[in-house]
Amino acid sequence: MDLFNTIARAEEEAASILSNASRQARDMISSCEEACAHDIRAQEREQRRLYIEKMDERKTQIETIVNSRSEDNKKDIQKQLSNAENRLHQAAQFIVNKVLENGSS
Repeated sequence: MDLFNTIARAEEEAASILSNASRQARDMISSCEEACAHDIRAQEREQRRLYIEKMDERKTQIETIVNSRSEDNKKDIQKQLSNAENRLHQAAQFIVNKVLENGSS
């Protein structure tokens, strides 16, 4: 009987060790999954931050380009306006001459 009791206790101890090892393995897997999920969330936040940063940089670049073109357009419009003002006297004189020519015909 003593041998059977020893074997039974050894089997119980083996079952207990196996149960504890299984529990520890589940705990380790769960802990790893939590750590991975945490890392993934941290990486997502970092990627989101970098995305926003790059979008802001690009927005600033585009605004600079648009403002530069807007300034160029303003200068071009001002130049054309100045040219038109310079020719205004000639246009008025041309109109007066045409009216006078038609009036004397």
